[in-house]
Amino acid sequence: AALAASILTQPLDTIKTRLQVKGGASKVSSKSAMVVSVFKELTASSGLSGMYQGLLPRVTHMGVWGSILSAAFEYLKVVSRKDYNA
Repeated sequence: AALAASILTQPLDTIKTRLQVKGGASKVSSKSAMVVSVFKELTASSGLSGMYQGLLPRVTHMGVWGSILSAAFEYLKVVSRKDYNA
């Protein structure tokens, strides 16, 4: 589920990051027009694949984090048993 959510929201995160990097200096007045402007710039320079820049590190981070979380949960489940003898 998290992988699907990452793939679906990556274009929005890419646009958000571009807007943050640009800062407040823009010729466009409304926020929705700024989003459309960044979308057009990205697709013109990189194509639609440009909207998915940074997806691999994001998915890798999720995999590593999920593995660590699962391992920690299983370890703590064993350690917290009442009959655990070290």
